[in-house]
Amino acid sequence: MTDLYASAAEHFDLITKPLWLGSIGPALSMAIEQAGEGPVLDIGTGTGLGLATIASVLPEHEIIAVEPSPSLRIGLFARLADDPALAKRVTVLPTTVEEAILPSRLGAAVGINMLGHLNPAARTALWSCLAARLSPDAPAVFTLQPSSRPERIPETPFGETTVGRLRYSASGAANPAGEGRVTWRVTYRVHDGDTLLSERTMDHQWWTLAESQLQDELRQAELRVQFRDGLVVIHKPLKAA
Repeated sequence: MTDLYASAAEHFDLITKPLWLGSIGPALSMAIEQAGEGPVLDIGTGTGLGLATIASVLPEHEIIAVEPSPSLRIGLFARLADDPALAKRVTVLPTTVEEAILPSRLGAAVGINMLGHLNPAARTALWSCLAARLSPDAPAVFTLQPSSRPERIPETPFGETTVGRLRYSASGAANPAGEGRVTWRVTYRVHDGDTLLSERTMDHQWWTLAESQLQDELRQAELRVQFRDGLVVIHKPLKAA
């Protein structure tokens, strides 16, 4: 399997962590407060930026972390090595969610900034998995990212931070790549003042998904959905509880 994040892993936390601190983390905390019985599934854990949020809100729950990228797992295991208490609660599965062997009951599921990696068939399989495994009232929380349809997205800044004397930034642009897909090119740059020290790019296919399309897919899986605080919050229908 190709490691899509091999060129991005070095800068991943620097660019992504501000989003967790600013919006995603607090919204996720509220969305998973009412977890059910069973472990929490964290799909596309990355370097583990969301683990502290999940662990603090649900201190009694085991966490199953699914992360296929070897490069991102380096950061994930470094994070767990620094927190022995968290390491006792987190099991890391080095696979895609399609390949993961999961427990029969889940107390919650989380998938932040990862749905675009799944083609329609993989999404359908995921919804069926959640419908079968989620405990009554257990939430499954996801995010939708651009774009909602195959279209060109011009170069857009993703974030910037400074470490010591150097400035780190990321930006991305997307172009249509066929039915239901775009290709994102994300560029990571390191500057010393006005001098560009390094520039790396990451190209990856991203499956587009609109809210209406997602609602249709979840309806077919007999799941209900709410869109709130920038999150997609999924539950089993009330009658299933």
